Amino acid sequence: MKSLLKKHTSSSFWLILFLLISHAAIAQQPISEEDQKVLKELERYFDETRLAFGDCPSALVVSRKDGIIFEKYEAGIYAQTSYGSINEESLWPLYSITKSFAAGVLLSLASEGILDLNDPVSKYLPEFSTHGEGAFDRRKVTIRHLASHTSGASIPKEKYTPTKDNPPDLNLVQIDTEPGTSFLYSALGMHLLERLIQSATGEDFEATLSKRILVPLGLNHTQYIYQLEPLVPILPVRIGETTSPSRNFDFASKGIRCHTGLYSTARELNRYGQLWLGDGTFKGHRYFDSKFKKEAWKHHSTQPSNNAHYGLLWWLSEENGAYIMSGSGRKVTVVMPEKGVVITLLRLPVEIPKEPTLDDNENLIRFANQLGQ
Repeated sequence: MKSLLKKHTSSSFWLILFLLISHAAIAQQPISEEDQKVLKELERYFDETRLAFGDCPSALVVSRKDGIIFEKYEAGIYAQTSYGSINEESLWPLYSITKSFAAGVLLSLASEGILDLNDPVSKYLPEFSTHGEGAFDRRKVTIRHLASHTSGASIPKEKYTPTKDNPPDLNLVQIDTEPGTSFLYSALGMHLLERLIQSATGEDFEATLSKRILVPLGLNHTQYIYQLEPLVPILPVRIGETTSPSRNFDFASKGIRCHTGLYSTARELNRYGQLWLGDGTFKGHRYFDSKFKKEAWKHHSTQPSNNAHYGLLWWLSEENGAYIMSGSGRKVTVVMPEKGVVITLLRLPVEIPKEPTLDDNENLIRFANQLGQ
């Protein structure tokens, strides 16, 4: 009897300890009076902009080092629908933030020597072993060019119509600009990157992402969603759309998973940002070498429309010491290593205000800079 009681007590102790540790990982840290003022201003910005976007569902998570210091969730207009409340378990479509997760995969593979950022694409995709029909030589395109949107790759519209079940024939890819010289935000480039990674690893891209990033980092809810699943409560892109689920949700499909399709919670997205605060090792697990992180956050190209700097699958604000994951529909995570601060802001805009144009990047960088001063 004593033996059973001792065993039961021991098991209970470890269970309680585990729960305390798990809770501590998301528990809010003590914060100074000055930081409380900054967070109050940030909360006001969160509330005002949420209303400006049509009382839209929104989430805000702020962490410093590896602990959350503030979070807030608002359902807005969605509270009036069957989707109900918004909370820490809500799964948000990340859209192009997916690219920054692909960056983690790419750096992990480079760190292990499975590929090199300067490898020619032809090493993994044999269709690129010839010049191609474009003005420039496909053989000069590298992995770095794909990840910085400077490959110059295209397929003439008359030769291919993109569909979910019709991946492009890579023999049709042509290079329109000198590789490495011109920024063109390219879904085709991300398709090539996914196929290249699968060729280098010999496994499906989702398996590589899961094994190298999601599982060790404890991102248990972050996942690709390919179709509606009753037990997976994902948030819709818009309410009132009933004609087609594909118009109401951002579903993933093979071939565009370096581009879009991931869903995540606000907390887990913020935790992924925390990984990038350091040198590639987080909570004792090594994800990638710091030298490759520097490559990802080095200015490789510039988007002509707004002069925004781009690295390797990350947006950059180097002059502010900030690095940004950004997705359609006003979804952004700002990572500031010198401050040890990560701010995640997610929205599902109901409407876009005409004036003034809100610059979340600029404002979140400002708030992050003020924390811990």
